Amino acid sequence: MSDEKFRKHFVDIRFQDNDKKVVFEYDDGEEVIGDIDLLRIEVDSDRFFSKEYLIIDTIEQLVKYIDKLPANTNDRNTKIISSCIFRNQNIIDEILKKYLDINIDFISCFFIFSETVIKLSFDSRSIICFKNCYFKGQLELTGTITVLSFTFCDFLGIVKLKSIKFSDIAVSHCIFNKGLLFPGKMESLRKHSLFHFEESIFKDIVQMRYYEYEPDISFNKSKFLKESNFDLMSKFLGRVLF
Repeated sequence: MSDEKFRKHFVDIRFQDNDKKVVFEYDDGEEVIGDIDLLRIEVDSDRFFSKEYLIIDTIEQLVKYIDKLPANTNDRNTKIISSCIFRNQNIIDEILKKYLDINIDFISCFFIFSETVIKLSFDSRSIICFKNCYFKGQLELTGTITVLSFTFCDFLGIVKLKSIKFSDIAVSHCIFNKGLLFPGKMESLRKHSLFHFEESIFKDIVQMRYYEYEPDISFNKSKFLKESNFDLMSKFLGRVLF
């Protein structure tokens, strides 16, 4: 880690004034207000990847929007989903189903589920990447995925890894505001699968008890701000590396 205790990150994202505004709150107390016009949010801040974000209500709306992105006209094996805001589980399920056999890159997207669980249920051998994405609500990961990565992402709620099967999961420069829990089973799709955390910050407990898993788990140059539990009480075929 660098000498900086935290990188600047979100601690809350909330809608106000009957969904006419959205407030993005940083860890130092700074707030950025986004104005909502129909399904578009405009933000006046250099800290954002884009000045405009689209609230996605339907899969048809998403397809029409992302098919116009220049990056999606050149590479048919990867679909770029950029500068979108998702507020319901149905859209997430439809995206993972529609693009089952190709890779997906989510770039600067917001997943704002105020009072519900965000479920990423995978059923593919593809690669899914989240870059500069933000999750409000409890995030649950389950299913089968070849490669899954999170880079410079902020998790505002608890992250739970339930039953998941994968080749590699990479988490780099991410901040976990709440707990990280491993209550389920993790299986390897190949020999020497790795769940790798790189230069990430855990502001709350990491709980690694009472589960069964095969791959190695690495916490390289990561920081734990609360006491965490690595007391492995059940079947454990991999290694925990620091």
